[in-house]
Amino acid sequence: MSTRFFDPGDRLPDWDENAFTQEELIIMVDMVRESTFSDDHTGKPIDDRLTELFGFPAEWAGFQGLDGTCYVNAYGAVETDDGRDELDLQFELSDDLTQFTLTAMRINCEEQDERFIAEFEGQFY
Repeated sequence: MSTRFFDPGDRLPDWDENAFTQEELIIMVDMVRESTFSDDHTGKPIDDRLTELFGFPAEWAGFQGLDGTCYVNAYGAVETDDGRDELDLQFELSDDLTQFTLTAMRINCEEQDERFIAEFEGQFY
């Protein structure tokens, strides 16, 4: 899996015959938003969990990388004792578009390692 956050220059152009339509991307974003984190037995959608974490709804973006991989990113911030930390989460969809994995995370534009991402997701069990 790769790490790629939304960058207009790093996505499949809308005119490409393999590109998803905007409507298809919205469906994929909604699928992730309405799903639960792995092993989250509360049944709360990811969108609700992030709203609780941020104190406001996350911003969402769906796009297709140049290699055709579909990504859904969520953006928000949390207040800390030191100020405000910007969080970016990246979910990568499987080739058949039926499953996804939290594959990347940035805090204040600094990428986090896999262990940190697993610990972050673990707080929602």
